[in-house]
Amino acid sequence: MPAFSDAEDVSEWAEEAVQWAVDEGILQGVDGRLVDPRGFATRAQAAAFMQRFVKSVLLQHVL
Repeated sequence: MPAFSDAEDVSEWAEEAVQWAVDEGILQGVDGRLVDPRGFATRAQAAAFMQRFVKSVLLQHVL
């Protein structure tokens, strides 16, 4: 996650999952520059995350 200036703030136990989500394009960060691991997601951010997850992961296994 070197692209995010606050990547070092991600908890150790979450690093692998966060890196996977970034690699898959599911987690794109706040303004494309922060992971904001201690922040709260807005409803719009959560919806966008879920939409990208469904397109990236779930639909690959169905189609």
